[in-house]
Amino acid sequence: MKTKLSSRTITNYGFSTIELLIAFSVGIIFLTAAMMVGFSDSTLTQQVSLDSGQASVLGAGLDNYALSTSSKKFGNVVRELMRNWNYTGTEVQSDTQVINSSLSFKNTPAITDISPCLKEITNATTWGTSGRSMTFGSALGSIDIAKAMGKGGCDPTPPGDWDNPENPTWQTSPSDIDGTQSGIAAATVSGTPYVFMTTTNTSQKKDLWVINVSNTSSPNVINSLETGGDNAHKNGLNDIVVVTTSAGTYGYVLQNSTDNQLQTINLSNPTGVLSVTNTISFVPYGVTTGGTNPQGKIITYSNGRLYIGLYTTIGPEFLVFDVKANPAAPVFVGAINNGFDHSINDIVVNGNYAYLAIKPGGSSSANELMIINVSGSTPVDTGSGFNANNSANDTEAATTLYLIGNKLYMGREVVSTPTEKDFYVFDISNPTSPTVLKSKKMTTIGSGNLMGTRRIIDLIVQGKIGFFATTDTNQTLQVFDVVSSSSDIIPISGCTNSLNLPKLTEIAYKNGLIYGINGNQAALNILRDNPSACIP
Repeated sequence: MKTKLSSRTITNYGFSTIELLIAFSVGIIFLTAAMMVGFSDSTLTQQVSLDSGQASVLGAGLDNYALSTSSKKFGNVVRELMRNWNYTGTEVQSDTQVINSSLSFKNTPAITDISPCLKEITNATTWGTSGRSMTFGSALGSIDIAKAMGKGGCDPTPPGDWDNPENPTWQTSPSDIDGTQSGIAAATVSGTPYVFMTTTNTSQKKDLWVINVSNTSSPNVINSLETGGDNAHKNGLNDIVVVTTSAGTYGYVLQNSTDNQLQTINLSNPTGVLSVTNTISFVPYGVTTGGTNPQGKIITYSNGRLYIGLYTTIGPEFLVFDVKANPAAPVFVGAINNGFDHSINDIVVNGNYAYLAIKPGGSSSANELMIINVSGSTPVDTGSGFNANNSANDTEAATTLYLIGNKLYMGREVVSTPTEKDFYVFDISNPTSPTVLKSKKMTTIGSGNLMGTRRIIDLIVQGKIGFFATTDTNQTLQVFDVVSSSSDIIPISGCTNSLNLPKLTEIAYKNGLIYGINGNQAALNILRDNPSACIP
């Protein structure tokens, strides 16, 4: 019941910016002060500084050569990325061009993932005995990846430092939304940004809520809908994904019902009359209504397909539907033929493979990180994946996943054994053989009395910043640097690196803000970083 901008919540907010970035505006973003000093009188000439427009003294011959070699190296990296978005080859290596015994030019390129389809590319060139340097830099977005995510999912706003996450002063009124929150999605429709929320376990009629977030300081619930139509008004919704295509904006929701689990809602006019346009039962595909939990639990979208995970039940627990041909009417593609006796907690998709976070054990020997080949009409369990358990007592579940490039982030239920880990980062360059890059024992997650088993309940990564929603009673949102250290994740230093929201259950990142929903308060909370409070 989690929804994230990387793979499940789809937004085209700021997409026009990304379209401009795809053409990559190349420019020098940093010139050291040493550029103001010439090597010798014979090479001095007056030129205009590229970063400020002010006259600077440059060593023309050497500096022009540095400009040429740096731009060429930068262009090589950009060109390779445009050919292969997951490129990490030999061009992204430092090299040194030796001119003579006292002069060399060193190029240091770097690729930094900002979001699933937005990267920052830089190349730093240094030369000369006086430490002269310049850096070319730009952001590059992949339109192909963005379209595969529903023409969105990439936020062009860097996350900033997040050294002081601020308790929300911006939220909807609790009286505007009823029920227990279960899902969150975001989309920009006709230029207006919206958040869509679902609720479940309700006694009232409404379970889908539309919130205008144009004014983040005063989010406004502007529409709602009862999707189930059952006489007792008791079903509600378990999850939602919103996808924007050339045919319009559509919401796909999972009913908390034993049949008629998947519904389609046309959201192209969020302020108009909303209605369910298509309803699909999983029963014809082998899900038995008499099973323990035949309801859909988690839904994600990638490249024209919906991927749906169920609770442990009788029959398939992982199903795939196609919406590329007709977004208004999903068509069944296939399912894992037999139930594997596991509730699916999260799903992310990378090309031909779906990664599932589940709980190991039961009657199946499945890994807690399962890898499913989804390239054909029938999803196939590859049998590969990852199990973190190092002892017979370690049966904790994988609870949440996040994917950027070839890095897969996984959160778990908190393990009681001190030597075992609760958070992992994998390299999935080989998609069926994940390699652990680093792991962490989450000692910052204390009491989990709010929501049962202690765990990382949701996870978002933007740039180097990792946002962790946890069941800790005092630090429900924790912020870490998940990139800078090769072997660890580090709490962000600042005024604070955590805050407490009662029973925080899901988070989404959009336009530099965190949107959060809570299990015990029917309201949308909008969180921000407030670095000004850290200034002495």
